[in-house]
Amino acid sequence: MPARKVRVREPLLFQSPIAPLRKLQPLAPKSLPPSLRSGWDKGYEAGKNGLPREENPYPDKRADYHRSVTFSRAWRNVWHEGWDAGKREREKKEKK
Repeated sequence: MPARKVRVREPLLFQSPIAPLRKLQPLAPKSLPPSLRSGWDKGYEAGKNGLPREENPYPDKRADYHRSVTFSRAWRNVWHEGWDAGKREREKKEKK
């Protein structure tokens, strides 16, 4: 059996970016678990874009007349923290 020829790719003269650079924004606090960081990021973007605080996409799912504790409260609170950070960022830019 004849030996196979291996085709060697020549390096490109320039590398195109694989993904566009993300806008620089503060990162969610590292103390948050990864599952909650996306909620913080969504809140940050909403606050930065001027959406009202009532636009929180995470509803409060407590039953028993709001006496029980559920995980939905964590998502809601983290979104509000991100929203506050985004609002502060927006206000800094408006002052300049």
